[in-house]
Amino acid sequence: MNFSFSGAGFLGAYHLGVAQCLVNKLGRETLRRSQFIGTSAGALTAAVLATEADIDQCMVQTTRLAKYWANHPVTRLLTGQVLTNVVSIVLNAPADMLTATAGVAMPSPAQVAATTPIQDPDTDAPFIQEVERSLRAVLPLDALERMAFQTPRSTLAATAASTATPSRASPSRVTVVVTRAVPVPLARRFSQFTSYDDLIAALLCSSFIPGYCGRVPPLFRGANKYIDGGLTDNWPQFRPDELIAPVPELPGPTLPARTIKVSPFLGTFDICPPPDDSVPYMLAPVLPWTNSDKVQVAPANMRAIYDALLPRDPKLIPMYFQNGYDDATRALRQLRLCEAG
Repeated sequence: MNFSFSGAGFLGAYHLGVAQCLVNKLGRETLRRSQFIGTSAGALTAAVLATEADIDQCMVQTTRLAKYWANHPVTRLLTGQVLTNVVSIVLNAPADMLTATAGVAMPSPAQVAATTPIQDPDTDAPFIQEVERSLRAVLPLDALERMAFQTPRSTLAATAASTATPSRASPSRVTVVVTRAVPVPLARRFSQFTSYDDLIAALLCSSFIPGYCGRVPPLFRGANKYIDGGLTDNWPQFRPDELIAPVPELPGPTLPARTIKVSPFLGTFDICPPPDDSVPYMLAPVLPWTNSDKVQVAPANMRAIYDALLPRDPKLIPMYFQNGYDDATRALRQLRLCEAG
């Protein structure tokens, strides 16, 4: 069983809710047999699952990053009352719905994120710099070993590995999708990483939206030419040659050989919000980055896009986490991958 995570912006909290559900319902041993592919925020979640990073701390860092834009002067201007009223008309939703935060249910990781004191981000620094700080705070230093195919997880050293560059890159269970910006925008995939820093750089490039995250893309393998993977492949799927059989000696059940697609937007994905039956319109796969999936043209998706780029309030982050957890639970039951109840 393999998993694909779409680009999501700050709705990466939705992906984290899905990740927590997968850990709880399927178990770590099963996930150690899985491969993960992701773009932008989805690539970060793929790395979190493969390295078994602390999801509670990921929620803490997601909330911290949301505060960057919530506190940013540009965001305060763009999310003022005038724009809120305009957006409410476009989305056919009351203006107070766009700013409401009451009644948000918080599962355990979300409670941690809501109550743990965290350092406010520096709004004078490029946003991508704050993303890097958060990534280094949650991804373990032995991330490459945890992501590897060759070694059963139970035999990994208890201590963190150094970040020294090995002699060659090793295959991993994580595929990161980026966009090569020059000379022509083109989707590229990386699943072999030479060091911890090499992995961090790939993840930063996959999440780098020019202008929004900064002016110059992160340096990756000697070039500043890789940017957000969602610009060319927002809903990535594994190619047959990218899938590798799981290590036979790993314990735990082997699930059917298929890829579960995850997205915080309404559409034809395995794990996504429930469809809006009142809106039959779907975005057909006429664009290269839609693959074979379709996205519903619905007010809920427009609100989700709004929140993905300009989070209205960090207190909404736990709500999206809960939505991801609930949608994943429902989908796993429908796929008969977990028991009801």
